[in-house]
Amino acid sequence: MVVLSTTVSMEIDATQIEAFEYIVPIDLPSIFTGYGPLPAVTDVQTPVAYWHTAGQKRTVYLSDGSSMQETLNECLHPDYFSYTVSGFSNVLGLLT
Repeated sequence: MVVLSTTVSMEIDATQIEAFEYIVPIDLPSIFTGYGPLPAVTDVQTPVAYWHTAGQKRTVYLSDGSSMQETLNECLHPDYFSYTVSGFSNVLGLLT
């Protein structure tokens, strides 16, 4: 199994707490709108009101009818969070 890691960084006009509280529970369909062969996120089913505790899982549904699971690995408010995406039900599973 190959494990890949990605780090994204940018500057914004917000406090660290404001940025963290916006990014961690961000509305996935509003930012993953599809690109070329990559399907858009159409819905996210989270069994909790707020996505912020390590171990929480949610299901992400895509425009091609497939889905995947996200697991929040760590959430150290307001400094750091990490999550794992797994269980792709389409061809992305072969690539990941």
